[in-house]
Amino acid sequence: MFIDRRHNRSDKVYEAVTKQLQAVVLDGKLQTALLADSDGLVIAAANNDPLNDSLGVIGGSLLTERNGDGHSHETTYILKRREGNYSIVYHQFSLLDQDVIFLALGSELDTVKPLVLRAVTGTKRILEN
Repeated sequence: MFIDRRHNRSDKVYEAVTKQLQAVVLDGKLQTALLADSDGLVIAAANNDPLNDSLGVIGGSLLTERNGDGHSHETTYILKRREGNYSIVYHQFSLLDQDVIFLALGSELDTVKPLVLRAVTGTKRILEN
């Protein structure tokens, strides 16, 4: 079944980023997805999951230093919990010259990298244009 995502867009920047994150959560069957800054503060989230603030803090603590050229490197990491049925995906990137962290929480994250790239690319498109 093909779902046209174009009908669920917004001209309001914050709302557009939130809808982008909601689409990733829905498509990836994730519990939540969010963007956090280098201090671990949540910038935008797909939902009001009580774990969002904690995930933001985790993301801020995992933030790596910028390379010698002043840019942070983009890498996706998947942190799998040995006990329990969830994992965290983490992707650091630069947005408007700021370090930003995309985080998602879910149980099946082995195939999530294309969704992460879609979320990051979509967020950059929304905020940098």
